[in-house]
Amino acid sequence: MPPRKKAKNAAARAGMAAPVLAEFQQTQQGAIHNSPVHRNLRIIRGDSDAPRFPWDVLHEMFKVMHPRELLILARTSEDYREFLMSRASVRIWESARQQVTPALPDCPPFLSEPEYANLVFFSHCHNCTRPNVKNVIWEFLVRYCQKCKEDMLQGHSETHFAIEVKGTGIKDLFNVIHISLSRGAFPQPVYHSPEVEEFKAEYHSGTRNDADKSLLVKQKVEEVKLINQFADAMREWERICKQQRLYELQATKETRLQSVIQRLRLAGWGQEFDTMTDTELDDLKHLKPVSQARPLTDRGWKSIQEEVSTFMEKIRAVHLERDRAQSCSSIGSCSSSMCSQNGTRVYWAAEDRAQTVKLPSLLALAPVFRKLVEVASEVKVTKETFEHHWDDIARLRERWYQEREIELAGMVSKAIASVPDGVSPLSLAVATFDCKICNRKGMRWHTILAHGCARSPTPCESDNTADDKYRGLLLKACKDAAAPGIWTNVFVFNPLHGRARAVMSACMKDPDTATYAEMENCGVRLRCKTCTSGRLVCDAYDWKAATQHVCLVPNDHFAFERLDASHTRKVLSHESAWQLHCLRLHLRSPQGLIGCTHCPASLKMAQIVTHCKNAHQITSFRLMVDCYVHLDNHYSFAPIRIYAPGQEMDAVISDDLLGGRAFVSHSFFAGSQ
Repeated sequence: MPPRKKAKNAAARAGMAAPVLAEFQQTQQGAIHNSPVHRNLRIIRGDSDAPRFPWDVLHEMFKVMHPRELLILARTSEDYREFLMSRASVRIWESARQQVTPALPDCPPFLSEPEYANLVFFSHCHNCTRPNVKNVIWEFLVRYCQKCKEDMLQGHSETHFAIEVKGTGIKDLFNVIHISLSRGAFPQPVYHSPEVEEFKAEYHSGTRNDADKSLLVKQKVEEVKLINQFADAMREWERICKQQRLYELQATKETRLQSVIQRLRLAGWGQEFDTMTDTELDDLKHLKPVSQARPLTDRGWKSIQEEVSTFMEKIRAVHLERDRAQSCSSIGSCSSSMCSQNGTRVYWAAEDRAQTVKLPSLLALAPVFRKLVEVASEVKVTKETFEHHWDDIARLRERWYQEREIELAGMVSKAIASVPDGVSPLSLAVATFDCKICNRKGMRWHTILAHGCARSPTPCESDNTADDKYRGLLLKACKDAAAPGIWTNVFVFNPLHGRARAVMSACMKDPDTATYAEMENCGVRLRCKTCTSGRLVCDAYDWKAATQHVCLVPNDHFAFERLDASHTRKVLSHESAWQLHCLRLHLRSPQGLIGCTHCPASLKMAQIVTHCKNAHQITSFRLMVDCYVHLDNHYSFAPIRIYAPGQEMDAVISDDLLGGRAFVSHSFFAGSQ
């Protein structure tokens, strides 16, 4: 490819620009008003086919150009430069400056219009012409790159020793800024070396006397003040520009966001936007392909559609979980008022299933409610929904009870060698369980179904809820609604059941076949020969108290003996009143647990009356009607004591005798010696 004819093009550019100066000079002399000039000018350099414009049209075009455009035009040829850099073109520059928004401050007297435009609009270093220098040092009227800053600026001490003027400080004589000349250095006052050297040369000129020097200093001080005022005005203009640019970018981003939302709605995501939270909308706004400050085109949408759709899929999944949680919350809030429906009131010592089969456990099995939650149905779960499916819940109550019975019976059968035919493993006297969370021991299976650790909203061990989102949501809903949690098996079969078998053998019962009912009705009372040997006091244990006693013994060295018939009858006569007294004391204690028959609440005795009044508007509270003794009460009766005669003056023994816990026997200790 042959080289371009640069010389010819340059000559052409010069020829194009030559008429401008002549015409402009005629304009200044008034000739243009007398005889209009029809000479033309090509304004596109190097293009022989460019259109030609009359001078008056060209003059108006220059006035509406941006100052940056005038500078570019002035750099295209010498003639343009001579024309636009002349004082006669100042009106053109002023008109061009007025096109800038926000409005620039007026041109200062120490700068010409082209110098002003070059300082503001061209980002080249004024020393090495390196491009993209963003920051202007307004006090020095220059742009410097980092390297040139180090070369062209000097410190305070260097400036102070370079020149000394009596009566005038360095900071009043020269413009100063505080910057770090190198990374990691502290900001320090620095001065412009060319400014200092120029003033130094003028001040020390041999032709100046003291009066001239004094006038020069005064003029310099005034110039510094003007430049500082100009610098403040320009920094304010920069701040306004940045703020305006920020508003423009925000407006562009907002327009892009609305365009994205509109396109997503058309793609079928309208429901997600209707229920989207401010946080989720903010996340979409800050998504990288959405937060770009440029208009969204059809081509641009195709490039970001997949990523934005993936984000909306996540939002849809979150909304589904939220809808499920709301459905579960409705279930939890309704369950509190529905747990005691169908006329089920619970009394102490009655193994009523209403204590053990709480509604949330049933709902975990109910397909109708689970479907409402998992499909995020818009149908609101209310009490009417419960009542409509009450028959299903009643069947589920029985189903849940049977499943728990089978589960716990399997634990007993695994631990016991053989279970007699026709006998339920759970009915055996040895069938007791220990809680792995609170370490409570010796609980019967009805008690563990009502035990609080098994219904904690967040049980310590919960294999059932590990991978089941529905059960997890239902647990949270139960916690928020103060409803009982889903029952979870946190129990182990009694690890010391071998010692319990020894107690049953002492009662003359076969541990392999003896049921709980048979042991309760056997009427046998035992004494521990190991503990009472050589003592003048004896505890008369029933079979349950004896079992608890041997579980506390650190070894197997214990032996029980049956009481004779007369002492057994006397112990039994004391037990009824003593056990009722102990129960009353326990229920009044902080550990006592009273259940409300109108809701799942389990409270202390001092709180149950207030609860029924406030929650159920019951003004006439009735014991064992509006409340019941909860199965999960953890208490035991102290055994009846038999004392040898002659100890009645002892304070402790006297209290036991007066309180009905003990009696004195002459024959018992005589026969046992």
